[in-house]
Amino acid sequence: MYYFGSLSTLGIQAFLTLKEATNITNLQPWVAMYNRLIDKAYNQNDLLSKNRLEISHNKLSKFTKYFDTDYQQKIEDLFNEERAINYRILSTKDFML
Repeated sequence: MYYFGSLSTLGIQAFLTLKEATNITNLQPWVAMYNRLIDKAYNQNDLLSKNRLEISHNKLSKFTKYFDTDYQQKIEDLFNEERAINYRILSTKDFML
C-alpha cells in the first residue's frame, strides 16, 4: 500500500503516524510519485515553499530509507533549507505512469 502527500514535516509525520498507528505493515511512500514531485519542484524553483516546522533526523530517516541515495540527499537538502513541496503541484498528467 502506498502513501503520497506533501513533502513537508506534516506530510512525513502523517505517513509515520499512519504506519505506526495501524497494522498496515506494507505501507510505504509512493516513491515514483515523490520522485516526480521533487523533479518538478526543482525544475520550476518557484514551486518550493517554506517549511516552518522542524523534523528530527530520526523521523526523516524513517521516511527517506525507501528512496535511492540521490533522492534521499535531495529530501535532506530540502529540509536543511527549511523548504517543502506541496503535492498539489502535480497535475493529473503527472500521475500517468
